[in-house]
Amino acid sequence: MNSTEKRIERVKREAFSILDRNKNEIAKIGDAVFYFAELGMQEFKTSEYTVEALRQAGFKVETGISGIPLA
Repeated sequence: MNSTEKRIERVKREAFSILDRNKNEIAKIGDAVFYFAELGMQEFKTSEYTVEALRQAGFKVETGISGIPLA
């Protein structure tokens, strides 16, 4: 295995570890999106819920990009 392949494997392991540590919150977001069942380009509750979840996780979230309210 060359150095690039080793690096890719290391990043994949880290990504899977992050997903595993956050699986409960990820499932909650998926359930909420399904529950809200909003039409395309009208996902107001879904967007609000997701933005808040990301902010609570420490992400800086910018909304309304390019004049699109839900972007």
